[in-house]
Amino acid sequence: MGIVSLLCVTTATAYTETAAAAGGSDRAEAVASETGSWLQGGWWIMPLGLIVLILFASSRAARLTRLPRQPWHFRPGMGYSFVLLAIFAGAVGAQVALYFTGPASDVPSDMLRTLTIVQIVSLACQGAVVFAMPGWWMRRAPGQEDTRPGFAFSAGFGVLGLVIFWPMVQATMLGGVMVRTWLTGEAPDAFAHDTLILMDDVGSSVWSWVLTALLILAVPVVEEAIYRGLLQESLRRHRSLTNGSPWMAVVITSVIFSLMHGGVTSLEGLVSIFILSLGLGWAFVRTGRLITPIIMHAGFNALNLLLASFQ
Repeated sequence: MGIVSLLCVTTATAYTETAAAAGGSDRAEAVASETGSWLQGGWWIMPLGLIVLILFASSRAARLTRLPRQPWHFRPGMGYSFVLLAIFAGAVGAQVALYFTGPASDVPSDMLRTLTIVQIVSLACQGAVVFAMPGWWMRRAPGQEDTRPGFAFSAGFGVLGLVIFWPMVQATMLGGVMVRTWLTGEAPDAFAHDTLILMDDVGSSVWSWVLTALLILAVPVVEEAIYRGLLQESLRRHRSLTNGSPWMAVVITSVIFSLMHGGVTSLEGLVSIFILSLGLGWAFVRTGRLITPIIMHAGFNALNLLLASFQ
């Protein structure tokens, strides 16, 4: 596992159970036993996720009508440009950090230290570009109506969004793991995300706690500003691309968001991240405030890190 493949880490998703290692003729029995443990310990999340999906899809809230109006201070082209600049700045910052931290090491503790330093520098570069963009701090232009709910309500709505989408994301993950196991006969890894694997190898350390803080506090702020505040909102207002459809903007953003995590997670993890991103985009559209997906994203990362600690 190379350190470069971990540079774009932002979201942690844990498997429900830890797989048992086996070999030879005992492997099929081990896989069957592991699948049975999933059914006994976590089978309920799959029907729960399906029920929540049906209820959500049939609700008025999913239709994204009568949305709050919010001030808009930049054109879609500027939004796209700063998304690309932020991603580029993060990549450059990561390479600079790697240069000063020295050659990559195969020792887990050294890898974790390097990853954490790279994350700090990369997030700082991305945040500096995004929040320096003209338009974030401008006053509302005369005649622009702002009907968004208050910050307290918007933060609470983020918690509600997490409650709604958590079972759907976990059901997608568990279902994907079970299907892949049945098709390949191979027991899955204990974790679906490279960062969780590395943190599990190292155990408790100063760098583990720093990286945990980054994943819960810093990553959601920077990522949601880039993907929801800039990219999704630019797409929604770019009528020639989305015809003004909020859901079209949410889906396109979610595809891009998921692909950006493609190098650090499994296929089922990638699909679950796509479902999560749909929820983040929906929550942002419903309130028009970034605090909503930030709270939802931070809560998701915190819950997954907590689950991983019990593995």
